[in-house]
Amino acid sequence: LKLLFFLLSYLTLQLCPAAAAALTIDIDSAFNHEFLSEGIEFLEDSRGSLSQEEVNQRSDWQNYHGRELNFGFSASSFWLRFHTTNKTAVEQYLILENQFPLIDRMDFYILQKNLPTVKIAMGDSLTAESRRLLHSHFLAQIKLMPQQSATVLIRVKSASGLQLPLVLWEQNAFIENNHAISMLLGLLYGLLLAMAIYHLLIFFSTREPSFFYYALVNISLLCNYLSLHGVASAYLWTNQANVIDRPVHVAISSAALFSVLFLQSILKIPQARPGLSRVLRWLTYLLAANIVISLVTISPWVVKVVLVSAGAAIILTTVALVVRLIDGYPPAKIIFIGGVCAATGFSVTLLGNLGVVASTPLTVMGAYVGITIMTMVQAFALSYRMNMDRQLRQDVQSQLIESQRQANQSLDQLVQERTEELEAANTRLQKISNTDALTQINNRRYFDATFEKEIKRAFREKAPLSVLLMDIDHFKMINDSYGHPFGDTCLKQAAEFIQSCIRRPPDFAARYGGEEFVVLLPHTDTAGAIHVANSIRQAFNSNKVEEGELKISISVSIGVACMMPGEQASASVLLKHVDALLYQAKANGRNRVESDLVSDN
Repeated sequence: LKLLFFLLSYLTLQLCPAAAAALTIDIDSAFNHEFLSEGIEFLEDSRGSLSQEEVNQRSDWQNYHGRELNFGFSASSFWLRFHTTNKTAVEQYLILENQFPLIDRMDFYILQKNLPTVKIAMGDSLTAESRRLLHSHFLAQIKLMPQQSATVLIRVKSASGLQLPLVLWEQNAFIENNHAISMLLGLLYGLLLAMAIYHLLIFFSTREPSFFYYALVNISLLCNYLSLHGVASAYLWTNQANVIDRPVHVAISSAALFSVLFLQSILKIPQARPGLSRVLRWLTYLLAANIVISLVTISPWVVKVVLVSAGAAIILTTVALVVRLIDGYPPAKIIFIGGVCAATGFSVTLLGNLGVVASTPLTVMGAYVGITIMTMVQAFALSYRMNMDRQLRQDVQSQLIESQRQANQSLDQLVQERTEELEAANTRLQKISNTDALTQINNRRYFDATFEKEIKRAFREKAPLSVLLMDIDHFKMINDSYGHPFGDTCLKQAAEFIQSCIRRPPDFAARYGGEEFVVLLPHTDTAGAIHVANSIRQAFNSNKVEEGELKISISVSIGVACMMPGEQASASVLLKHVDALLYQAKANGRNRVESDLVSDN
């Protein structure tokens, strides 16, 4: 509704002809406030180069028609002008308020006869601490002596849309009205924050995504309002400029994104309407992309993309809600009631903005009251949905318990037999999955898993852990000379040579890949590991590989590395180190052991 009002105001500006009379506001003793729109003069400065003195001399001023000033998205600067006269016999202090704080630059010029021109500059391009009156909205103070007149010039320029809800207040009336609205907004902010924290705590307890999405909806709405109301720029980033556009775009896209995810979850759309769920899922991708784009750039086109995407989210979630309402899903009825309350609140605010009903703090807050009610109704719908699910689970559980009780009377023995068969099959399968098919020793996958466990245990028990990485020398030449079948025989014999040198239960060997083997030695220091490595090398040198009449000797090069507790090493670091030692053994002539401690031929 707010977006629709924005567009209608802009179309009114484009279609209505100019009027003849300029806006003049007479201040009498009964004056309270007046919205500045109908009849206010405006002048478009397409180049943004006109000065205050130049625009005062121009004769092409036009009169605005509409309830709220709105020039749409424009790269031009706009000048506004109106007059005010103090008709009373006492001094009058006035406050000129712009209720839309997302304007990049706004300059006020107050011209009074025989007095110097007062210039007041503010906007998002300036820091909030530079304002004369620190407030979430842009405020300019005007002092009028008895029977004195003033002309007010306003120059505005913004890439975020030139929406200018200007109000001229008698100072005391502004204070009273602002106090009431601030209290209501404080209640809204507090409610959104409390709802977010409460449902986040429930999410951490239940791990139900609906609570998480709902909490993020409330956080996004809170950030949205803090930005749109100017609270964030005025009181959080008082010494920073050009920061408000990005949080607004991110907050709008986040609110739309998490609203879609929340409705998807609470209405169970993926389970009930898969086709509609796919459409909503693509919408979430678009909204997530908007968040990323908003974080990366603040180009003028971003706000248009964000608003169009948010509008699409509103339309599609409404369609989803109506579809589930037609399905007769109970939570959809509750959420629909909340939507009606929000729409009613927005309607009251819109009627107040259009002048159909008297504008009061209650009409201004109508939209926020509607959102507050909708938020509480959605929280109730979420609780209702969770109760439905819990009751359904309880019913299913009761049925399962009864079925299980009846089945257990006749199937206990069968279950036990099947369990034993399954355990035996799992044992065989586990052994097969951990064993190298050719050499019948442990394979690389089992080694990797065991190695990680032994690394952790070594640190925990503060015991050394050694690794032997070995490679059969000239294995490619063996394959080329005698054929691959004989090469496989060599690998089998090599595995037997290695296994014959491992005696402790914690030690184990594995085929690391190709002609490479690895031995893991827990609770073994470098000296002990070198001893085992030399035993393996001697086993290779003392035995021959035989197949038929073919009989050859093979040798092995071994790298030895040891990790001590307290070292900041990982499995990958230790393996890289022992691999380097293996290559060093091969480079130094093969058939040898290389380690950090000693080199042994």
